[in-house]
Amino acid sequence: MNINPMERYLNLFIAYLHEPLGIACVSIVVILIVWMCYRDPDLWYWVLCVAAIVLVSYAILYSSGETELKKEEWKKWASEHCQIVAKKDGSTSLETGIGVTTNGQAATGVFTNSTSDQTAYKCDDGITYWKND
Repeated sequence: MNINPMERYLNLFIAYLHEPLGIACVSIVVILIVWMCYRDPDLWYWVLCVAAIVLVSYAILYSSGETELKKEEWKKWASEHCQIVAKKDGSTSLETGIGVTTNGQAATGVFTNSTSDQTAYKCDDGITYWKND
């Protein structure tokens, strides 16, 4: 599994926070930031903006990494406990439909309907799992 450098840095940072020294260092940095904001109240706006950007970035990166990790875990588990029993090819089709616009008039439209490729796994727990490829 390829991990981008930012994700690797975040994983290192998380591992660092599990150590007592890491918690102490982060606490000192937070105390320093609060003290600086107390001395200069205009600094609060910048601190809050940077904190919001960091939290949103972390959430986006962490959620994508977790999804890839779950896929890798599934593939490893399935290779040990399952057999591939069927495959379905995905499809994309254009369909037309009739609807109502926001101002109440009738309208027709063209819609794209697509499905991804799927694989069926028959596992030793007796369940057949369908997974998107």
